[in-house]
Amino acid sequence: MTHLRAAALALLLSPGLAAAQDLPDCTALPPGEAGGVDCTLPAPEGGTLTFRFADGTATFTETDGQGGTVFTSDPVGIEQTMSAPALRDIDGDGLGEMFLPYAAGMVNVSEHVFARAGEGWQRIGEIHGFGAETHTLRDDGIIVSYERDGAARYYETGHAIRDGALTPVFVLLADYETETCSLVEGADGLAAAGLSHEALIEECERQFAG
Repeated sequence: MTHLRAAALALLLSPGLAAAQDLPDCTALPPGEAGGVDCTLPAPEGGTLTFRFADGTATFTETDGQGGTVFTSDPVGIEQTMSAPALRDIDGDGLGEMFLPYAAGMVNVSEHVFARAGEGWQRIGEIHGFGAETHTLRDDGIIVSYERDGAARYYETGHAIRDGALTPVFVLLADYETETCSLVEGADGLAAAGLSHEALIEECERQFAG
């Protein structure tokens, strides 16, 4: 059997792989026009992640390098969104987390967050902010997202992954008009997280210096 015939037979035997090959790369979709568009991403261990959108829901399937199905998600709810799914390691463990946008405003994006669980994926929570590429990881392991609240104010939310769930630890409000920061949520849990109110405010307000 020639290489060409073998490749053709492999495609016939792996319809999921053939369909995925016809879809665009999620990272190549134009910003603002990527919401609800079927697309693919490279899976962390090789293979392909394929995202499908229909009737207000999204599902994703992971296939291996031969087109065999490794994992298929349950449907998750999707509202209006303008951005594509993304993979990014936000907790520094070397494994990319999956961000599946499900709602969007003029600036802010709400995303389902999935993490590796065995050979599949597990939803660990949701995150709100400017999008997956803007979340940051502090030296203490806190994951921070940024969410606009008007022209001169934004929320800075710290999260930790605890017992398989993305859990908010604190919420700061940064006001560029008054050049001040205030803690609006999380005061009771700061000590348990190894944080202090004063240190968080001081760090937040450094952005206004100079």
